[in-house]
Amino acid sequence: MSLEPGQVVGKYTVESTLGQGALAVTFKVVDAAGAPCALKVMYSRDENFRERLRRAGEAQSRVLHPNLVRVIETFETEGAPALLMEYVDGPDLEAWLKQGRPPLGAALRMFRGIVEGVNAAHQAGLVHRNLKPAKILLQHHDGGFVPKINDFALVKINEGGAAKGGKALTQLGVSFGTPQYMAPEQFRDVSGVDHRADLFALGAILYELVTGVRAYDGGNLLAIYQKSAQGQYKPARELVPDLPPSVSLAIEKCLKVDTKLRPDSCDELVQIIYGDGSLDALMAAKEEVAPPPPPLVDTPVLPESVRTGAPSAAGAPTAPLPVHSARADAADADIDAFEQPKSRMPYLVAGLLLVLLVALSSVGLLVAGLGYLAFY
Repeated sequence: MSLEPGQVVGKYTVESTLGQGALAVTFKVVDAAGAPCALKVMYSRDENFRERLRRAGEAQSRVLHPNLVRVIETFETEGAPALLMEYVDGPDLEAWLKQGRPPLGAALRMFRGIVEGVNAAHQAGLVHRNLKPAKILLQHHDGGFVPKINDFALVKINEGGAAKGGKALTQLGVSFGTPQYMAPEQFRDVSGVDHRADLFALGAILYELVTGVRAYDGGNLLAIYQKSAQGQYKPARELVPDLPPSVSLAIEKCLKVDTKLRPDSCDELVQIIYGDGSLDALMAAKEEVAPPPPPLVDTPVLPESVRTGAPSAAGAPTAPLPVHSARADAADADIDAFEQPKSRMPYLVAGLLLVLLVALSSVGLLVAGLGYLAFY
């Protein structure tokens, strides 16, 4: 799939590339009045992935909230599904956090916006299932940032929600997401998870916002899963002794292994953290915040003659387009499992088998490993 600078797509003109993931490219485009938008185009030829993008865009377009990236319309260009979205001119939360741990008040203001966005999605019957800092874009506003949740590619649409029907795209036994933010039940079988998986991810994001480190990390998938499945993380108050008790309690509840012990809703989570009003003054105080990352620099789209490599038979290019890290919303190191390029399948399976044979120490880990293998 090739879109060149100046090329007109529907009512929009291509200006530059914002980011490239494993399955799609996002371009900056402008409308007839010169207003910027983001255009995400799927280049994979896998119809299952194409259908995911269509359904995700349709679902996201039905929920209007200041803390969700707005999908303006869905359509096809050159036979590929595309999403036209609002243009967000700031970095993502992952890049923002790399500048250092933010002051507590700034962290809690940021988190309040994130949880309000997730709440709006849940109210519409949408479970994100892949919440992480890289999926939260930051819009410049009034000297600060407004968080906007993006990329509902792994969305689960509940009965009675914004949309339903159509063939199921999640298979029994399949596991995907980003390990550091995945609830333990997602490692085993993503098809059965509910909104409480998002609450777990919110707890992991809150932990990172207030401590500056991840709750769950490790050198490989199994190490992360083992910590997550056993609830093994350093309590936030050991890292931040003056952390308000309500924030510490919220993290502990969200990161419970047993889904029934987590908050039942985003409203309940907000009540735990902010309900008694004790944090209002802290959040309202003017603080010297961590310096923001460098401003977003759009990457010009290279002409076809300059690019190296054309799309492969599987639909993925043999050489990547230039990207800005804050906009490569599916191309980071801990890439979503379902987005792994198929050409790497034999290596992934072989490597996983070797790790499983050496490192599995419990029936629970074996089940988790078989869940991953079932996908491939």
